[in-house]
Amino acid sequence: MKTVLHNLFLIGILELTLSSPAKSRILSVAQASSTQYTFEDYRKECLQRATREKLPQDVAEDLCNCTINRFRSRYTLEEFRSLVKKSKNNTAAAETLTAVGESCFEEVMYEE
Repeated sequence: MKTVLHNLFLIGILELTLSSPAKSRILSVAQASSTQYTFEDYRKECLQRATREKLPQDVAEDLCNCTINRFRSRYTLEEFRSLVKKSKNNTAAAETLTAVGESCFEEVMYEE
């Protein structure tokens, strides 16, 4: 079961970071108003994506809180906005977002 959830989550993270604005609301929000986009906006999008991918609500919350807390600890709000905006066309930026999501997924799903 954890492998299935892991694969679903990774697909979701990749969609968040690599898909077109029409397919990924997070990128369209970031592009339309990058000066107003916040960590909380990203966390809300993460929660929506995780619940759509059938993660239990408590797991989705733990996962998204972990992800956004990691972003907050590594980036200023302006750096984060820039990273999200760049992730549409920049593989390295997209991989950075994905790596944070993957590390949180591993932590949340495999903690004992």
